[in-house]
Amino acid sequence: MTGPTLRRSGGIVVALPVVLWLVASAEAATCGPGPATIAAADVVFVGTLTAADATGTQATFAVEEVWKGDDLPSLVAVTGSPGQWFDPAPRTLYLVLATAAGGKLHVSNECNGAYGWDGSMGDLRPATAHPPVGAATDAQIEVPVPILVVAGVVALVAGISLVAFRGPRTPADGAN
Repeated sequence: MTGPTLRRSGGIVVALPVVLWLVASAEAATCGPGPATIAAADVVFVGTLTAADATGTQATFAVEEVWKGDDLPSLVAVTGSPGQWFDPAPRTLYLVLATAAGGKLHVSNECNGAYGWDGSMGDLRPATAHPPVGAATDAQIEVPVPILVVAGVVALVAGISLVAFRGPRTPADGAN
């Protein structure tokens, strides 16, 4: 191989990595949270990371709001690429773009993933966003169990006191 053949094949060897790098850069520029990646994801939700397993491949999120996909429970497990969840920041809010397969959620290090919440992400929130299934709404009042127990005991003691300590019964006028 000499002359023009060597120059052509040398040019291909140099050009191929450059083209691959440009394609990868263009793909990376279109990844991240945005209208196109949200549209491409099967499931999108905002949630707080509550735990990650020791292998770094699974994380648990407390779902705060579902942006896309089927209704989700208030707690979901999401698998990722090996090591994806090493050194996660627990109790951190994320926007999660996931694929759904076989009833499981998965994110990768590609265009779907879990992105640390940034205030500008609120601009991406769809009008159809809703809370997860079983989530408490503002209209629901949560009363702590000890207060309910104390209220029950007070009502029971008051009822017994009324029956036990009422005055003597006098017959009504004209009776007897």
